[in-house]
Amino acid sequence: MDLRIDLAEIGIEQQSECDKCGLSLKNGRNICERCEKSKIFLESVHINVDDIKNKMFVLIQDVKKEIPIPEKGKQVRIRTQVSMNMLAVLLKILDKHKKIDDLVIATYSFDRNSVIAVLDLFKAGKIKSFGLLLSDTYSYRYKNLYEKIKKEMLFLKKSGLNCWLVFATNHMKITLIKCKGNYYQIEGSMNYSVNNLCEQVSIENCKETYDRDFKLLSEIIPSFENFALERVC
Repeated sequence: MDLRIDLAEIGIEQQSECDKCGLSLKNGRNICERCEKSKIFLESVHINVDDIKNKMFVLIQDVKKEIPIPEKGKQVRIRTQVSMNMLAVLLKILDKHKKIDDLVIATYSFDRNSVIAVLDLFKAGKIKSFGLLLSDTYSYRYKNLYEKIKKEMLFLKKSGLNCWLVFATNHMKITLIKCKGNYYQIEGSMNYSVNNLCEQVSIENCKETYDRDFKLLSEIIPSFENFALERVC
């Protein structure tokens, strides 16, 4: 005897999960609407190992004071057990060049002190152009700070300053700094916040690397058709 029952016929919705994100779905679907509307923004990865020639290992006693800033075409990788905020790297580069032409920050956590410091530098003219890509989880993780950042950035934009702000499904930690013909791309585990964990970060001074990530952060991701993306300004 065949006891199989068509659940739809008796009014019971079939449960399944999205193949991409694991979200619970109904009616037998295998991909959610959000993932259907999202797209892969990186179709290929190019690595030229021939460019990686000179290597150097240095033990730094005080990483906050001795952060090495690479010359053009060079890269520095840092491993540290010292509590360190990505802001320290930004300030070290600013101290060297005195002004920043373009600053783009993509990060998961951006604490209040870091927000105030970067915005104060921007208002003072130390940073000419500023773009910020933050995690959409700010709307409930740090609701007050979420509202403060939006209010400040909208005000600065309306005041004629060159800035933009986007909240998205972001967990990247990338900072791009352009100043005086130098193109710094900084990435690693560090957020713009302080913790007591081991951290790793790489600092590269390369226009090609900078340009690729600049397009990704300022053009490709903000143009997504994605429910979790909020373009503020």
